[in-house]
Amino acid sequence: MNNVTSIRNGHVRLDFDRTRNFGVRSLTSVKSGVNFLSGRTPRLWRICVKNKRHEFVTIDNNVSSSKSCGIERDSHGNPVSLHFSWRRIPIGEEPDALDVRVSVNVDDEMTRWRIDVENRSSEWGVWNIQFPILSGLIVEPGNAIAYPRKVGRLCRDILSNMPLKMVYPSYTSTMQYSLFLKKDECLYLAAHDPSASYKHFTYEKDGESELTYYLTNYPEGAGLPGTGYTMPYDAVITILAGDWITGSKFYRRWALRQYWCRKGPIWKRRDLSKWLRNITVWFSRAVSPLGEYREREHTPVNIQKIVDLAKYLDVPVGYHWYGWENKPYDTCYPEYFPPKPEFKPGVEELHKAGIYVMPYINARLWDIDTESWWQERAEAWCAKAPFKLVDGLRDYYLSAGWWRERIDLTKYMEHWRARFAVMCPYTEFWQEKVAMICDRLVGEHDVDGVYLDQISSWYPVLCFDPTHGHPVGGGHYWVDGYRRLIEKVYRRIRKRKYHAFLTSEDNAEPYMDLVGLLTWSPLMPDMIPMFQMVYSGWCVTFGRSFPSSDEATIILTVAQQLLWGTQLGWFDPDAISLRSPEAEYLKEAASAFKTAKKFVLFGEMLRPPLLKGDNPTLKIGGVETPAVLCSCWKAPDNTIGLVFTNIDTSPHEIVCQIDIRNYCSPNQRGAVLSRLYEPPKKRLAVYDSPQVVRTIKMEGRSIQVLEISTAPSVC
Repeated sequence: MNNVTSIRNGHVRLDFDRTRNFGVRSLTSVKSGVNFLSGRTPRLWRICVKNKRHEFVTIDNNVSSSKSCGIERDSHGNPVSLHFSWRRIPIGEEPDALDVRVSVNVDDEMTRWRIDVENRSSEWGVWNIQFPILSGLIVEPGNAIAYPRKVGRLCRDILSNMPLKMVYPSYTSTMQYSLFLKKDECLYLAAHDPSASYKHFTYEKDGESELTYYLTNYPEGAGLPGTGYTMPYDAVITILAGDWITGSKFYRRWALRQYWCRKGPIWKRRDLSKWLRNITVWFSRAVSPLGEYREREHTPVNIQKIVDLAKYLDVPVGYHWYGWENKPYDTCYPEYFPPKPEFKPGVEELHKAGIYVMPYINARLWDIDTESWWQERAEAWCAKAPFKLVDGLRDYYLSAGWWRERIDLTKYMEHWRARFAVMCPYTEFWQEKVAMICDRLVGEHDVDGVYLDQISSWYPVLCFDPTHGHPVGGGHYWVDGYRRLIEKVYRRIRKRKYHAFLTSEDNAEPYMDLVGLLTWSPLMPDMIPMFQMVYSGWCVTFGRSFPSSDEATIILTVAQQLLWGTQLGWFDPDAISLRSPEAEYLKEAASAFKTAKKFVLFGEMLRPPLLKGDNPTLKIGGVETPAVLCSCWKAPDNTIGLVFTNIDTSPHEIVCQIDIRNYCSPNQRGAVLSRLYEPPKKRLAVYDSPQVVRTIKMEGRSIQVLEISTAPSVC
C-alpha cells in the first residue's frame, strides 16, 4: 500500500497514513491479527502554543506545511526507525514559526516514540504537546482499562467512565503506564520517563464506541516566546499476550532500573527505618467510624483503648496521630505549635506500651489567613499561575473532579476548611519550614515518625515564579523539590532518632524510596493491586480507609491488605472493639503478616493460582468477591509463598494447583510444600514433579500461609 508507511516487530505492526499526514491508521497485534484502531480519524500529535497576550492556538499533524518521511532499515531491509517531519509551520503572522519532527523506533519488544518541536517564533511559545495520539481505539464488550489510580483500578464499563484523566505523579496516576485490555491481549501505553516529569495521560470518547488516547507534556518555559520542546524520554507502545498482571510485570522490568529504586529492595536497605519496617498494624483517629472528620479527643481513656488493642494484637503497632496541634483540623497550616496539652503525655503513654507514634502535618499548603503568612512573607514562595490561565485551569480541574480547586490571579489556591496557598517545594524556604516542624516534633516531643500529607498524593501545578530557581512551567522540578525537602527533613530528624521515619499520602513511584505510602482507599469494586505487582518488595505501604462499620466490609478490607502486602489497619480505635469478630480476624491477619513477612513485605507479588472447588461468590460492600482468596509471592530466598484467607463465616474446601516452573526455573523437577506457623513450620507434602496440587480446607474467617521450596535444585 503506497499510502501507508509501516513498521513492526514480533508484537505489533504500526501503519501510518501518508494521505492523512502520517496519522496512526492501524495498530495491529502480530500474534492475533487484531487491529486495535478503526482508522477512521488517524492522528499523531497536537501542539498548543501561547503568546504574550495569553492567546492560545492549537495545531496538529494536519497543519499546512512541508512534510516528509524517512525510513531506516536493518541489514535485512526491515524498517527499524521512521522519521516524520513537518517544516515551516505558520503561526499567526509568522510563516516559518515551527518545525516538528517525530521518530518511531522498534526493538524486539516495543515501539519507542519521541517528538521534537523547534520554535523560531518571537511571539509564540509551546504551551503543551499531546503525543502520541491514538484515535479510533475500538471499544467492544468485555474490554477494560487497567490504570494506576491509587493502588490500581480496572475500568470495565469504559464508555460510561470517560473521560479518564490521569495526572502524574499523583494518586490519579501513581505510575506511568496504563493497559487497554482486549480478550487475551493488552495494549501497553506508557511513558518510560526516568526524570518523573509532570504529565497527563488521557482517555476520552471519540464517537459512539471509540476512544482517543494521548499523553500530554508541558515543556520548561511553557508559553514563553521561542519555547520549543524536545521529548527527553520514550513514549512506549506495544501489545502483550496476557492481562493486567502481564502488563504490570512488563513495566516493573523498566521501573526497577530507575533512581527511585537505586537503594535496592527493602530487605537489603540499611537506610530504611527498622521501626517503619516492623510495624504490622496501624491505628488512627483521622476519621470517625463513619468516615466523617471531627475534632479528635486524646483523653487518657482513648489512649488506653489504643494500648489495649495493641496488647491484644501482640504485634508492633503504629499510631497515626491527627489533631495533636492546638488548632481545628485543616486550618492554620503550618502553625502547629504549641500542641495540645495532652500530646506529649499521650506520646509517653503510647511509648510505654511499645507503640510507635507518627503525628500528621501538611507538607504542601499554607493558610493565607494566618499571621505567619504575612509575617514570614510566605506568598513569595507559593506556586504561581500565569494570569490568563485562570479560567482554563479551573475548567480543567473541574472536569477532572477537583471541585475544591480555585486559582486566583497570582497563586494557586485550594479551599478546604480554610483558604490555602500551594507552596512551591523547590524553594529552600518551604523545605526549611517543613524540616523545622519535623525537627521540633522529633526533638521536643519524641515522636518516632512524621506524616507529610499530600506530597505523594496531590498533583503538581505549573509554577511560573522565576525567583524560585527552577524553570518556569513544566519539567521535573516539582518532584526534585519534594525529594530535596524529604532528604532535608531526614538529615534533621535522624540526628535526633536514627530510625525516625517519614510517610506520605497515597502511592507515587518517585517518592517510594523516601517515604512509607498510606494507601488509604476504601473498599471499592474493581480495585486491583497494580502498584504492588510493580513495586512489591521495594517500598513500604500501609493502611486502608474503613468508612463503614460493617463487619464483613472491615474483614474483606483487612484481607486485601494482607494479601496485597500492605501493613494492616488504620483503624479508629472506636471502630473496633476487643474480641469482636473484626478484632479476632485482625489478630489472625496480624499474626499471618508477621509469619509471612519474607513474602508479603520483602517478596515480589506474583500471579495467584486459580482456585477450584467450593468457593462461592460473596457480595460485600458493593464488591463481588470469592469467599476464599489467595495471593502468591516469591521471597528473596526464592521460596514461593501462598497466602489464603476465607472471609466467609462458613468453611470451604478448595483445590489449589500451581506449576512451579512458572515461578522458578523451567527445569524445576520437584517441590516441598509446608505450612508456616508462628514460629515453627510443618511439612505437608513432597512432590517429585513441578505440579503442586493441594486440597485445602479453610475454616470460616481463617488464614493459612503455605511455603513451596524447590527440590532438588534451587530456583
